[in-house]
Amino acid sequence: MLLFMLLCYVLIHDLLGGTLLAHCPWDSYTLQAQAWLEGRTDLGEDISYFELALYNGKYYVSFPPFPSVVMLPFVLIFGTDTPNNLIIMIITLLIAAAAFKLCGHAGYSANDSAILGLFITFGSNLMWMSTMGGVWFLAQSIMMLLLLLAAIAAYKDRQALAYALVALAVGCRPFAAVAFAPLMVWFYVKNRQRGMGKLAALFCQWKAWIPVALIAAAMMWYNYIRFDNPLEFGHNYLPEFVGSEHGQFDIYYLKDNLLKLLFYPVRIKEGLTLDYPFFDGFMFYVANPLFILFFAAAARNVLRHGVQRAQRQGHNKIYARRHTLHGRDVHSRERGECGLHPDRRAGKRGGDMPLHAG
Repeated sequence: MLLFMLLCYVLIHDLLGGTLLAHCPWDSYTLQAQAWLEGRTDLGEDISYFELALYNGKYYVSFPPFPSVVMLPFVLIFGTDTPNNLIIMIITLLIAAAAFKLCGHAGYSANDSAILGLFITFGSNLMWMSTMGGVWFLAQSIMMLLLLLAAIAAYKDRQALAYALVALAVGCRPFAAVAFAPLMVWFYVKNRQRGMGKLAALFCQWKAWIPVALIAAAMMWYNYIRFDNPLEFGHNYLPEFVGSEHGQFDIYYLKDNLLKLLFYPVRIKEGLTLDYPFFDGFMFYVANPLFILFFAAAARNVLRHGVQRAQRQGHNKIYARRHTLHGRDVHSRERGECGLHPDRRAGKRGGDMPLHAG
């Protein structure tokens, strides 16, 4: 599986002009790591094609910082000309390997695990993302890898490691924090299966939260020294949000974004070229066909459940009717044996001769 993916990447980058070892310029994480090595937290200048936060006259990376930690050793070796296209390819190979491992823990065969590992990488929008080591794609791919590793750690019952990996994923994309909830439920159920009480099964996890607290404290400190706010990582100071009537997050955006995610298509132009929306997204299940299979499987299961329910109801009615008729038949025989049935008068039993003398 991994060899096949590697060959595909070599071919794709060759078709793109030999870009596998090149540096993608849309990489503010490399510049942030370089700034750390120079003793600064700001980038020192505005770069128009980056999403940089402007605060007190300085320009900062407006995303959580953990991907810069990943890039730091590469910056030490290559400077700001990091081979981030190669790095994101390696990350994607690790995602496929982690997905394969996770499927094995879940009980899938090796063949099925390999197919799902390919599907979650080459069968999703990660395929395109993994060909460019830009800031957005690095954060998304590292987050995905960390969450898969957290799920594997959960299967191995390594609570502290699983929670720590999710905390680091939050350091890539804040919404990864939603993964804490299913993780807590997973370990709660496991603890209950060990015979723990309800409260003990929940609160015995507190030690596993110590690494989370340390990671959160480090990120909050980094936010504070840049923006004087431990909960601010920079997006509220992006120029486009500072001047926006509705700010960064608002219910106002929900309707338009949902319509685009659910119904905005990829258009076919003249010459059969595809017109992809560049900024605002499109139907997410077109870029991730695994969701189409999920939806189809869910619809199939609902229909199958309805058919099975109807069949059970039909069988129950037939059984009830047969049971009722069988009861009537037994009752009739009992009446006949008592001489009460009209067709069983004396002397008329199946051609028997009369019992009286002639």
